[in-house]
Amino acid sequence: MVGNAKDPQRKQYLVRRRSVAKLQKMSRQRRVSASELVRRAIEAYTSGEPCAAEQEAAARGVLRELHKEMRATLKRIDRGLEKLSARERALADGTLQDQVRQETQSWITSHPREMAAIVRLFAPEVA
Repeated sequence: MVGNAKDPQRKQYLVRRRSVAKLQKMSRQRRVSASELVRRAIEAYTSGEPCAAEQEAAARGVLRELHKEMRATLKRIDRGLEKLSARERALADGTLQDQVRQETQSWITSHPREMAAIVRLFAPEVA
């Protein structure tokens, strides 16, 4: 009997019992014949596309990397929030105003000509 490539052919292959049991279980679960599952497996294996297990492994790898990056980002956010809280405390207790006042006074003292120019610019009647 000679047929074309699309005609089904009966073949026998030696397969381990546990593989046969897995095939029967999958067949029942998916409500598809064992032959159809074998045909699908052969097509998936020869199609060049990754199988479900490979796709899942790749997806898990991507998720691990995303999780790692998110943890790093959250740590950076936490550090930024800590700095912001410290500045808010310094504003609330007057520490920051004192620091700015001291730095401004120091600059004015060390730059008298520049300060005189600023006074002439903004308050010409005082100069």
